[in-house]
Amino acid sequence: MNDISNYLDIALDIVRTGSSEFNQNILEYKRLEENLGKEVKLIADRKLNSVMLQKLKKLSSFNILSEENDKKVLNQNDYNWILDPLDGSFNYLRDIPIYCISLGLWKGLEPVL
Repeated sequence: MNDISNYLDIALDIVRTGSSEFNQNILEYKRLEENLGKEVKLIADRKLNSVMLQKLKKLSSFNILSEENDKKVLNQNDYNWILDPLDGSFNYLRDIPIYCISLGLWKGLEPVL
């Protein structure tokens, strides 16, 4: 198996883990944690981030940038996972069914997955 296939398998595993966690705790996760005007933070943002980061760190040694973490450093010559555990929190909070888990892999400034 080549590297890209392996990275894709990791990404799919992480997203499936997040999706399963989300579906098991959907009512708890909808609670508002912080209202920042046009941006909201839900319990789901923090909890999904924690579950997905923990697993991603086990499966990969690449740098991880997450919307929910303080560390936002892009390693320009290396691989970087970029994660938004609940992309569309505002929509989810208002029952608008346009939200997802976003996960990408970049090498420097170039997208890989």
